[in-house]
Amino acid sequence: MDTKDDLLKRLVLEHCIHEARGLDVTILKTIPSFANNGINGDNDTAQLLRNVIIPDEITHVRDGLKWFKHVCQKTLNLTSEQEFINEFHKYVRLVMHYEFMIGPFHFESRE
Repeated sequence: MDTKDDLLKRLVLEHCIHEARGLDVTILKTIPSFANNGINGDNDTAQLLRNVIIPDEITHVRDGLKWFKHVCQKTLNLTSEQEFINEFHKYVRLVMHYEFMIGPFHFESRE
């Protein structure tokens, strides 16, 4: 409800925080957990997560970031990468009430 009237808040919360956090957790914790579960592990589920879920989540994060930048550019006249970063961090503080995000982060998938 907190983001219902603010597209930038929604993009930051849903795509740039929750979806990105999903990448971190899935890659760093969930996949290894399935792969190491039991004698042979659950490699089918681990592979499904690696090959289907992760690429799909990456597109969600990428597209959310693309739209965040687009809206910032059109509504706030931001143009530089540093301006986008500063605005993103402003919105992180607004929607999450954090000064900064806490890891662990899977930087390769976020890139």
